Amino acid sequence: MSWKAWLVTMESLYTRKVGGLAEVPPRLAGALIKKGVSAEVVTPSHKIECPEGKAVFETTLFGQRYLVEKCEFEVPHLLIRGGVFDEETVYPREGLDRKALLLGAVVAQFFRELVKRGENPRIVHGNDWHSAPLLLGVNVASTEANVDTRLIYHIHLLTNTTIKLEDYEKYLGVSRKSLVRGVLGPRRLEEYYWETGGYVDKLASYISSKTVTVSKQFTKNVKRALGASSPVEVDYIFNATTWGTREVYEAVSRIIGLDPSRLDTKREARRQLLTKIFSSLKFNPGSREVTRIAESLAEKYGVRYNEPFPSDGKLVFLSGRITRQKGFDLLAKAMDKLVAEEPSLRVVVAGIPIPGAERELELLVKTQALHREHFRVIPGYVEPDIYKLMYYSADVYLAPSRYEPFGLVAVEALSAGTPVVASRTGGLADIVIDLRVDPGRGVGTLFEPGNVTDLVDALIYMLEFLELSNSQELLRLRENCFLRASHFTWDKSAEKALEVYGLR
Repeated sequence: MSWKAWLVTMESLYTRKVGGLAEVPPRLAGALIKKGVSAEVVTPSHKIECPEGKAVFETTLFGQRYLVEKCEFEVPHLLIRGGVFDEETVYPREGLDRKALLLGAVVAQFFRELVKRGENPRIVHGNDWHSAPLLLGVNVASTEANVDTRLIYHIHLLTNTTIKLEDYEKYLGVSRKSLVRGVLGPRRLEEYYWETGGYVDKLASYISSKTVTVSKQFTKNVKRALGASSPVEVDYIFNATTWGTREVYEAVSRIIGLDPSRLDTKREARRQLLTKIFSSLKFNPGSREVTRIAESLAEKYGVRYNEPFPSDGKLVFLSGRITRQKGFDLLAKAMDKLVAEEPSLRVVVAGIPIPGAERELELLVKTQALHREHFRVIPGYVEPDIYKLMYYSADVYLAPSRYEPFGLVAVEALSAGTPVVASRTGGLADIVIDLRVDPGRGVGTLFEPGNVTDLVDALIYMLEFLELSNSQELLRLRENCFLRASHFTWDKSAEKALEVYGLR
């Protein structure tokens, strides 16, 4: 019998993508399907239409009509429609907790209907705190119906969010006296609530069958957040790349027209990217508000985002959401010393601006104005082939995150054969093997998070290593990168998920 699983997320690459979370549930669901699990992604529609969608459930809450629509994308989805779920904004600045509660309320009602028909999922896999009310609603429903439902709480990023007990009662239609199953055994909801202080991450972990995060290193952070006396055991399911070396090479071949496996092609690709391709670079900031801010900053500091560099040089590439977490400001502080140490340095930041991160974006634009020959920021999404070309062309990929639960960008860089200089934190410490510690297997260097001096030393070491190495040593480093990246695939992540689910 095929097991039915719901993977719950506030964003999906098939609807609206804000960050890396959008990739995980659909990619993992697709890999699980290949292993015989009947997996579906549960997510708000965010105004995305489904050409041949089929409504499978309808309810009215607080005077608003909501629908659950089955949509056969490449990976099956259950889209939640109506009210706040029809808004394009995935994470509103106000009312996100109410949105999460409504998601839990609609899906818990749908779950109850499926229980009556004997069609309920055996596994409900919630991703990040927005899924916590849904897990709680399903827990109460499955406990009342005495059905075996395994709840998985997947922490991608820790939060201090709390939700009032009365709000759970109001939106989920449960009582503080409702019986809940969890790590403390069957107890009333209010007991679990007060035991966890109302913190969403902690409550969801306590009332779930299993709690997981995205890397071995980050399990330590989660355990600390749950408390030394917590009975919750924390496991991990690695994230994975959505493309590998083959896709990178195909993209480079299409753009450059040369054999990407040759070391000299990397040098030519870098030269063309920096001095020619940059001038025709297209990017999408992601929203009208962010576009307006990016254009205003460009005018204020007199910069052009797609201005080509005056000449070729040693390329350091960075990417990701422009937030304080990612540590781009540390790079900005390091630029004077880096340029003094390496005059041919070229730095490209392909950053995704998000509302609320205006200060971080302005710092990067200001850095470009101060280092016009050495620094460029691209405030938005670039074309997929160009994005892969940037990874391939770079001498080094830099990930200066203050904290990073996983660090998918590091795996993407390694897939392109590019070594990584990264903070020794979270998943980055799991992924990157330091050349200075293990020369035979090394794929980059690590430095202490938040330490600008250590960042400079680690990056300069890597650039000098590349400059002084012969072709055989460079080929071995590239093969090490490919081999390390191969440890992080969705097939392997699905195998681990099956263990977590208790199906292996």
